[in-house]
Amino acid sequence: MSLLFLSVTVSFFLLLIFNQTLIVELWRVNLQDASYPIEHPKAKLIKVTEDKAIGMKMLEEHIKPGDSCFVYGQAAIFYSLFQCENPTRIDTVASDFFTLNDANEGVASLRKNPPKWIIKTVGLGVPEKIENDWNKSPNFYGPFRQESAKRLHLSLQKMIVNYELVGDVETLIPENKRVSAKEMDKSFKLRLYKHKY
Repeated sequence: MSLLFLSVTVSFFLLLIFNQTLIVELWRVNLQDASYPIEHPKAKLIKVTEDKAIGMKMLEEHIKPGDSCFVYGQAAIFYSLFQCENPTRIDTVASDFFTLNDANEGVASLRKNPPKWIIKTVGLGVPEKIENDWNKSPNFYGPFRQESAKRLHLSLQKMIVNYELVGDVETLIPENKRVSAKEMDKSFKLRLYKHKY
């Protein structure tokens, strides 16, 4: 019974993470575009756009259960899907979901125990690339708690020199097939970094 509940919960969250809402997906993307199965045992029944399927496959090829990882974005479901350990207490970096104290604790944890992987997704309050500089816009990090998001981002910028980019969905998909360019999550912007040491 608990396994059934877990499967339903994971499926529900995957649907939210990868499709935002079914209505938005159906409205913005032709139904036939969301015909790619996710090749992951916990998400077999979910069909998504090609770029999302490629992103999932890329992560699954690299991240092994028990690895440490940090999701810089809003896809906390990746911790469960790939069974990787988050060295922080931050599970989403939406700027209104964590405080400056949380950011300081998270940065200290990331420095003390650098994760093997950093999974970079795009979302509210998250720049498209970790390497991007703060453009001094009042809403660069989202509408709330700018300081917490800024602290985390600027710290990750300093840390990223110890990582190499090993996967970038944008380079794997031809521009004319980037279906999620129409979506809020822009899954073709998914990037995977591996610690060099």
